[in-house]
Amino acid sequence: MNGYESLLSGATELEDDLSEWDEIQRTGPYCPICGGEGHLCGRLGESWHYRCRDCGMEWKMEG
Repeated sequence: MNGYESLLSGATELEDDLSEWDEIQRTGPYCPICGGEGHLCGRLGESWHYRCRDCGMEWKMEG
Protein backbone atom coordinates (compact mmCIF):
# COMPACT_ATOMS: atom_id res chain seq x y z
CA MET A 1 0.00 0.00 0.00
CA ASN A 2 1.52 3.35 -1.00
CA GLY A 3 1.27 6.56 1.04
CA TYR A 4 -1.76 7.88 -0.84
CA GLU A 5 -3.74 4.66 -0.32
CA SER A 6 -2.92 4.65 3.39
CA LEU A 7 -4.04 8.28 3.59
CA LEU A 8 -7.37 7.39 2.02
CA SER A 9 -7.86 4.29 4.14
CA GLY A 10 -7.43 6.34 7.31
CA ALA A 11 -9.92 9.03 6.25
CA THR A 12 -13.00 7.16 7.49
CA GLU A 13 -11.35 6.46 10.85
CA LEU A 14 -10.78 10.19 11.34
CA GLU A 15 -14.49 10.95 11.03
CA ASP A 16 -15.12 8.88 14.16
CA ASP A 17 -12.48 10.59 16.32
CA LEU A 18 -12.93 14.36 16.16
CA SER A 19 -10.00 15.10 18.47
CA GLU A 20 -7.64 13.30 16.06
CA TRP A 21 -9.23 15.13 13.10
CA ASP A 22 -8.76 18.49 14.88
CA GLU A 23 -5.11 17.63 15.53
CA ILE A 24 -4.48 16.82 11.85
CA GLN A 25 -6.07 20.09 10.75
CA ARG A 26 -3.88 21.99 13.22
CA THR A 27 -0.57 20.29 12.44
CA GLY A 28 -1.27 18.92 8.97
CA PRO A 29 -1.27 15.32 7.77
CA TYR A 30 1.83 13.60 6.45
CA CYS A 31 2.61 13.81 2.74
CA PRO A 32 1.31 10.81 0.77
CA ILE A 33 4.49 10.79 -1.35
CA CYS A 34 7.48 11.45 0.93
CA GLY A 35 5.96 11.42 4.43
CA GLY A 36 6.95 15.03 5.12
CA GLU A 37 4.89 17.45 7.17
CA GLY A 38 1.79 18.83 5.45
CA HIS A 39 1.16 22.58 5.68
CA LEU A 40 -2.46 23.73 5.57
CA CYS A 41 -2.97 26.03 2.58
CA GLY A 42 -6.67 26.62 3.10
CA ARG A 43 -10.16 25.33 2.61
CA LEU A 44 -12.23 25.35 -0.56
CA GLY A 45 -15.78 24.10 -0.04
CA GLU A 46 -15.57 20.81 1.85
CA SER A 47 -11.91 20.20 0.94
CA TRP A 48 -8.83 21.04 3.02
CA HIS A 49 -5.78 21.72 0.83
CA TYR A 50 -2.23 20.95 1.98
CA ARG A 51 1.31 21.34 0.64
CA CYS A 52 4.28 19.25 1.77
CA ARG A 53 7.04 21.31 3.39
CA ASP A 54 9.66 18.86 2.08
CA CYS A 55 8.80 17.98 -1.54
CA GLY A 56 6.14 20.57 -2.48
CA MET A 57 3.43 18.00 -3.30
CA GLU A 58 -0.10 19.43 -3.01
CA TRP A 59 -3.13 17.35 -2.03
CA LYS A 60 -6.57 17.75 -0.55
CA MET A 61 -8.61 15.95 2.07
CA GLU A 62 -12.37 15.96 2.06
CA GLY A 63 -13.72 17.07 5.40
